[in-house]
Amino acid sequence: MEIETGQWLINLDDIASTDLRRQLGEQSGYAITHVGDIHRRDGKTVQYADVEVLLTDVLWWLSTLRSERTGPTCVIR
Repeated sequence: MEIETGQWLINLDDIASTDLRRQLGEQSGYAITHVGDIHRRDGKTVQYADVEVLLTDVLWWLSTLRSERTGPTCVIR
């Protein structure tokens, strides 16, 4: 899934296997099911303070889609 805003390009990819989804359905729990990248449209370096604000927006967007609080995890490389 690609999400574009005026400043950001966000790519989210589903990585969950069918077996993992079945296990979550049967046993509940938590799992990482998607990975993504965040890039600035202008190609400049992404500052953590900017991403922190963006991740808060993503948290509420994902939570709305899921109908329960679902937040992203940020790994900086």
